[in-house]
Amino acid sequence: MKIKKESPQVQRARKKLEEEFNNQEKQINPDALNKMRRVIQQWINRHAPERVKLEDKTFSLFDENKHSEVAHNSYVIHKLAALRKQGNKSTTTSDLKKRISQA
Repeated sequence: MKIKKESPQVQRARKKLEEEFNNQEKQINPDALNKMRRVIQQWINRHAPERVKLEDKTFSLFDENKHSEVAHNSYVIHKLAALRKQGNKSTTTSDLKKRISQA
């Protein structure tokens, strides 16, 4: 199998991408990671008052019988209805009858 030579444009693009990749790799070092860690921690601390304390909230995903909790959000209710409608269309009994063969 013959391997074609790369065109000059492809060679330039490859070289440019390799240089960019190497420059980005040089920027990832322990000092840069520590600096980013500090920036993230400062952001978290700065936004701490906005956080909702889960200890104060009561929520449940399932009831005692392991059925999903009733949705209260209209967006979620709309999406659930659409999923149920879509699910009903895809599995009709006539489709299943066609798939079942007599043994």
